[in-house]
Amino acid sequence: EHTTIITHFISPTMRIPIKTALHGASILSTGLSSGLFYGWTVSVIPGTRLVSDYTYVETMQRINTAIINPGFVPIFLSPPLFMGVAALMHLLGSGATTTSMKRRGQCLAVSTILYMLGVIGPTCMRNIPLNNALASFDPLKTHSDALLRRMRQNYETPWNQWHNVRTAASVGSFLLTLVAALWIETPHVKRQ
Repeated sequence: EHTTIITHFISPTMRIPIKTALHGASILSTGLSSGLFYGWTVSVIPGTRLVSDYTYVETMQRINTAIINPGFVPIFLSPPLFMGVAALMHLLGSGATTTSMKRRGQCLAVSTILYMLGVIGPTCMRNIPLNNALASFDPLKTHSDALLRRMRQNYETPWNQWHNVRTAASVGSFLLTLVAALWIETPHVKRQ
């Protein structure tokens, strides 16, 4: 490969092709993202089901503010960039004539689309608007248990449903990046 990353910190002679590095970054970023979504699904959601309406609203408001940070946002937004560029390099770059390169590129392209439509789309179109509506609600000024309960119901059920969509899509995207990495060219054997 003409396009390589020199990795002097590992070995002065080691070179990693850029498409391989991008594919590795795709695996890492989708793995971290899907791990967060899955972990939330199996731990935070069951835990919040057990708390009072006031505690739920206050907790989710604080979490929604705290998650916008440099540890989350780049990991959440970077997978389509890494996967998309890696897909193009596998499909259009040198060596793209081999079946395994094409299959890797196709897996990465589908993974990119799945992440965009199944993770970023629902987040922007559903979860964030729900978060914004919840943020504008002040539970301290609410002296009605019924109003507090209604706010929770209007938020919790749809938010969790869309979160499940994001979880499934991010795990699927992660698995596709792994399949692409494991795709091996099968030698063509001529029969005699």
